[in-house]
Amino acid sequence: MDKEKRLKNKKIKTSNQTSEIKNILVSEQGLEPLTNELIEKLVSTKGISRKDLINLQKGGAQYSKSRNSFFFPPEIEWFD
Repeated sequence: MDKEKRLKNKKIKTSNQTSEIKNILVSEQGLEPLTNELIEKLVSTKGISRKDLINLQKGGAQYSKSRNSFFFPPEIEWFD
């Protein structure tokens, strides 16, 4: 395989990986902002510390109900 073809294949592979990572990190499917109402619900149903949830809220975290986890907005810009 010549160098040009190898570079083309590498670029396609990297592009696909970047797209997959972007979908995982930036996808808004199932992400909810941490509102005061959601915080109260998580405190009562999941037993999560109110103080911790308020800190997550201040940091811009969003809650994923399906994953029962928190995500923060990306700190880098994606280049397409």
